[in-house]
Amino acid sequence: MNKIYTTLLMLLFIGCSQKFDIKPYSHPQKIKIKNNIRRMLKQTTDPFLIIEDPETKKFVQLYNENGNILFDLPEVALTESEIKHANKYFSKYGIGLSESKARSVETRKIFIMKSWRKIYPLKDIDKAVNLTLGALYEIYGFSELKQFNIIIGWDESPGKISPPTAEPLRKK
Repeated sequence: MNKIYTTLLMLLFIGCSQKFDIKPYSHPQKIKIKNNIRRMLKQTTDPFLIIEDPETKKFVQLYNENGNILFDLPEVALTESEIKHANKYFSKYGIGLSESKARSVETRKIFIMKSWRKIYPLKDIDKAVNLTLGALYEIYGFSELKQFNIIIGWDESPGKISPPTAEPLRKK
């Protein structure tokens, strides 16, 4: 009986301690993506980054989640075929589809948002970048030479002035 419990405990420990190493990917913009993630982690206002195909507008997004890197790919942005690829790709790394409540900005109604999410500490920035590139390649089918838009959420203009809330009066 003790052997059974010992065996079960060992299997549980091995299963829980299993590490999912992210396959390394190469891309001409890999360093630029990595540097923008570092910059994102220093932002407090709109700390997000979107990696997007300029033609199809297919994307993955990253957020500064309390100093950690949050990878997020919403299910609603994918076709049925891409959802199948996403399930296969993320399951290799132990990442499941998660659900959270969100409120529509337009209708103010609450809805359930599903997405594949993974949080990485800064020390695992390479894993976050590789998960991002892998999603672009394996879910969307983009080539390793595809140039992506890198969209930052924060404003970098010096001396930013808020836009006026009304148009100024014009002299006649």
